[in-house]
Amino acid sequence: MRRFCLLDWRVLLVALLLTSAHASGRPMVVRHFSSTEGLPVASASAARIDADGFLWVATHDGLARFDGREFTIYDAANSPAMSGNRVNSLHADAARRLYAVSSRGELLGVRSAGITRIRPDAADPESPIHYVDPSTLCLTLNQGWYCPDGRGGFSLRRRFAQPGQVTLALATDTGELWQVVPRQGVYLGGAGGRRLVFADPALVQTPSLGETPIAVVTEAGELLLSTERGLLRATSAGGSYVEDADGGRVMAQQLRAEPDGRIYVGAERGLYQLDGGVLTPVDAAPASLAVSRSWRAADGALWHSNDGALYRDGILQLDSRGQIRDLMFGDVGSVWISTLRDGVYALHEARVDLLNSDSAMVSDNIYSVSRASDGSMWLGSLGGGLQRIDRDGKVHNYGRKEGLPGLNPWVVAVAPDSSVYAATYAPGLYHMAAGAERFAPLALPRALSELPILALSFAPDTRLWVGTTGGAWRQAKDHWQRVWPTDRRERVNAILHDADGGVHLATGDGLWRIDAGGAHALAVARLTGVPVRGLFRDSQNTIWASTEGRGLLRIDADDVDGTRAALIGRLDGLPSNSPHAVVEDAAGDLWVNSNQGIFRLSRDGLSEYLKGRTRVLSPLTLGLADGLTELEGNGGVQPAAALDLSGRIWFPSQRGVVRIDPAQLPLRREVPRAVIDGIDSQGSPVDLAKQQLPLGVRSVQVRYNAADLQAGAEVRFRYRLHPVDHNWTEAGTRRVAAFAALAPDRYRLEVLAGNSDGFWSQDPVVLEFVVPAYWHETREFRWSLGLGFLLLMAGLAHWRVSRLRQRAKDLDAQVHLRTQELSTEKERVEATWASWRKCTAISR
Repeated sequence: MRRFCLLDWRVLLVALLLTSAHASGRPMVVRHFSSTEGLPVASASAARIDADGFLWVATHDGLARFDGREFTIYDAANSPAMSGNRVNSLHADAARRLYAVSSRGELLGVRSAGITRIRPDAADPESPIHYVDPSTLCLTLNQGWYCPDGRGGFSLRRRFAQPGQVTLALATDTGELWQVVPRQGVYLGGAGGRRLVFADPALVQTPSLGETPIAVVTEAGELLLSTERGLLRATSAGGSYVEDADGGRVMAQQLRAEPDGRIYVGAERGLYQLDGGVLTPVDAAPASLAVSRSWRAADGALWHSNDGALYRDGILQLDSRGQIRDLMFGDVGSVWISTLRDGVYALHEARVDLLNSDSAMVSDNIYSVSRASDGSMWLGSLGGGLQRIDRDGKVHNYGRKEGLPGLNPWVVAVAPDSSVYAATYAPGLYHMAAGAERFAPLALPRALSELPILALSFAPDTRLWVGTTGGAWRQAKDHWQRVWPTDRRERVNAILHDADGGVHLATGDGLWRIDAGGAHALAVARLTGVPVRGLFRDSQNTIWASTEGRGLLRIDADDVDGTRAALIGRLDGLPSNSPHAVVEDAAGDLWVNSNQGIFRLSRDGLSEYLKGRTRVLSPLTLGLADGLTELEGNGGVQPAAALDLSGRIWFPSQRGVVRIDPAQLPLRREVPRAVIDGIDSQGSPVDLAKQQLPLGVRSVQVRYNAADLQAGAEVRFRYRLHPVDHNWTEAGTRRVAAFAALAPDRYRLEVLAGNSDGFWSQDPVVLEFVVPAYWHETREFRWSLGLGFLLLMAGLAHWRVSRLRQRAKDLDAQVHLRTQELSTEKERVEATWASWRKCTAISR
């Protein structure tokens, strides 16, 4: 398997917001995948989604599996089941098991675990697949007609009278079977046999090159067949070639039956509807060789193509450089388009609105957003002046004609009295009174007039405060006062006013608070030397500080000095350590603009995390697949976000202003299913024969994956290994789990996947395996060793006791001998004494 990783979504994604809207009114996001993005070639015949959510693409040079992030290529070089690389078609059964048919007529089982060869006819295992009925997946083989058995296999339903001749078989609702024999004609068979209903020695099916023949059975039981001589219509009474209104024959490239019995014919000269043998043009193509095809979506919309152009109910949705061959409608409103020579396209509705130069705005590089009391939104930009968007969507531009000095008024704020203040990138501050149409420069003291202004904020007493590259200033009635610092220059990016009169300042060197006691730094242990770019107070009076490279700093309402402040960043589940503006929606959820897209921290999810019930956050993330054309947002000025009167959030970016409606945002609740892709050791695949590692393998890397076709790069994982782990390991977006020095035992690895909207699967994929023990590590050896030790100790004890007993006997013998010797000596002494006494007596 060859993998092609799509590291840069800007290469992968052509996020075109087409001027033609979808039926719901939302713009469509267009993504393009070709050989540059990992497909083996630029021609694709079909695409289907399997039961695990992976997209499989049939190409002229192998099969490609797409997980939303990268392509994995299966071909004859890495998949022994494939004898060639050209794949003509893909089919899915009711259980979403996939089958592919190669140009050599091989039937392939397509699964996440790999490609297998399926041989439905055991008596003729090498029989090619001549035809697959797309609606029933019944197969035409040499010997007969095979249909799915419901378990992933196929069983014989009808044996052909003359094996090897029939190249197409299709059943009618009445149980009869149409059979096509090239160079002979068309047969209709039933329980009593078959009969020739249309004879034509020149009959040849189309298309050529081993691709699937084009045929369909109508509701009336008629057979429509595309041949080299035109479209053939066969009935039980005979057959004839269909002609158009001008008497010409139609060369059908697609035949499609609708549930209501209508037949659509895609041809080289347009799209037709066939009724009773009469062709009626639906959409006539220009006089060219352009090929038309059609598809019906689940919502009833009619999609049709004209060469590379794709229409939905007559409205252009896509104009590709290749010929559109196939469409597949995904589960979440997505449409996957396979083309000849131009790869694969994906269409789906955007989840955000992007207002930029394509929608009457002058500039795309927006930095500041502020709302007026009448509901209009003011946008500050670099390179495009000020822009005001009324509630009805009308755009008004303000530049030199309206009193501004140039095109770089990047900070704008609407005052409580509805007047408008604008700060330019070059030093300068301008004001437009309520109801006026022109801006006028404000007189500033020399020290302030030389400082670029970064923040505009209004205190509870409505006085204007400005943050500059040289500190914070406050406007009085007739003068300006420098508030902080008075002894040095300090960058002030944002100003947050407190209800008690205090002021928080986001600076280039941490977070400061000014109150009656003076100015003092907050959260010193966390923020010393760390630039703070934005400030926000939520409905719980919690302060959120956006730092540069450290994530979000959270300060509780009762933590005046920030001694308990906590930083939340990538390690805690956030997609970015570089947040810009934070806002709160009506539900109490926090929305954050960052350099890695826009994300939402739900109130419930944040509460669970802060209580320690979850180890990491699972924010909803919005990126390129949701309608953004640039992940990097703009920030570092104030105000850098706003809510309009409808509760929609407005975030600035380098490609326009992003508008999000939290109440109407469609959530992607479909969770990805994790799969195990393989297990490696020291860089080589390991064969888990009988779920057991090879002897001696103790360190392994388990490769897992999950498909999220809209935001595959944002899929998150967690895993745990029993009996080693009791808690889940948060793997983030990593797709490999490494385990070293595993002891001999039976293990169970569980892997869960979660999508970019924060929803997690509850059913883990499970991999069970055994680490075998060496002979000297086995339980039997240990028992034997223990038993041997016990026997040895018993033997030693027995030997010791025997020795002691023998020694006791020897001592007894020595004592007895000594006793005898003493007794003998005593008798001798006594005898001597008696003799001496006797002699003494005689002497006397």
